[in-house]
Formats: sequence, structure tokens, C-alpha cells
Amino acid sequence: MSDLAPINNPCGPLPPLTAFNSWEEAHAAFLLHAPQNGYSLVIAKKQPSAQSFDSVLFRCAKGRNFKSKAAEGVHDTERRYTGTQLTGCPVRVKVKLRNLGAIDGAVSCAADSSDKAMSPDLQGRWVVEYLETQGDTDYCAHNHNWQEKGAFALNRRSALEQEKEGLILSWNRGVRPVTLLTEVREKGLDVAASDIYNLINRHRAEDLDGLTPIQWLLKVTILEIPLHLINSPIAL
Repeated sequence: MSDLAPINNPCGPLPPLTAFNSWEEAHAAFLLHAPQNGYSLVIAKKQPSAQSFDSVLFRCAKGRNFKSKAAEGVHDTERRYTGTQLTGCPVRVKVKLRNLGAIDGAVSCAADSSDKAMSPDLQGRWVVEYLETQGDTDYCAHNHNWQEKGAFALNRRSALEQEKEGLILSWNRGVRPVTLLTEVREKGLDVAASDIYNLINRHRAEDLDGLTPIQWLLKVTILEIPLHLINSPIAL
């Protein structure tokens, strides 16, 4: 992309080539490593299917190309301009379950291919792999500058999850979201007001068990009515 900003503050390294006991463990490690190195990784695909898989592909959070939804045929003075943080970053990292004790296909971004050599004791473990360069696409190189942790919604959400219990407790006691925002920022968390509201909304959804407020109220009301009254004929 020719309109990308010059890279004068490059991102840090990709997660190291290592092995984990589960893909969730690898995911947790990525969530710690990536923000400390100026980027964020998100799940792109599980293969062969989302329900049953032995491979998880992660991509840079800036890895998609922006598709503007600005309306066409609108005069410039009335047009709503939309922006994006997406850069089409090519970085990809794969975590694959190994059943043979070998890392066939694992690639290092370093010029020295000896990085492919790892402990042979990998059976039943999830191994980190890099993707090989294809043509002009280097899956190991970010095409954007270092990003602060607060630049990615995933990082902000992860940081807030550490404070969730206290925040929800305060909110239930009547503390306003704007006050909660001030409190977490004083703790050094780089979050936005929308992150606080999203946290509260997710908590509400969990409490309602997927129901709308009215559906939940009807369910609770019915459960509280004695069974003999529900089955009794209504006297007219």
C-alpha cells in the first residue's frame, strides 16, 4: 500500500518459535507478547473447522484492508468521511498441534534456517510456526509503526478484564461509568469510555443469559409463580 506511513519506529519481534500444551496457552502468551512489542494478534482462522481443529492462524490486528462505507454521490460538504487503522499488514503466525514429534513446515523469519530445529519432544503439543514468504508478501514483517497498547480494542478489553470484578461491583452500587473511566485511567490503563460501556453491556448480557430484558423478566416472573396456580383453571 503506497499511502502507508514510513516505518521509523518498527514493531518488535513475533512470538518466539516454541511449543505450548494447548492452543489457549499459546493464545494467552500472544496476548502478553504482542502488546509489549507494538502490535496485536487476533484469531484469523481455525482449521479444518471452527468446531474441530488442529491449527489456529493468527493475524496482525491491522491485517485487513479498509473498505469504505462512505455513501457515493454525496456532495463533499455533506459527505461523512470514514477512517481506519487497518493497513493490510501481512503478518501471520500459526499454532499447530503436532502428533509426530517433528516440525515439518515450521519456518523462521531469520535468515538462518537452523531456527527450524527444535526439541523433538513435541508430540501432542501446539507449536508456533511462521509462514513462508510468498512473492512480495513477507508474513513476518509488519507494514506499520509501533502501536501503543491502547491503540487496539483487544488490548484495552484485556486490560479491563483484570479490573472487571471491581468495576461491576462499583457500577452495581451506582457509580457512573464516567467515574469508573477516571478511576481506571488513574491506574494507568489507556482505555476509552466506550470500553467501560462495552464491559457493562457484556455483563448485562451474561446476567440475562441471552434474553432481552423483557424476556428475562417474564421468565423470572413465571418461575416465581407457584406451580399449582399455573395449573389451576381461571375462574370467570
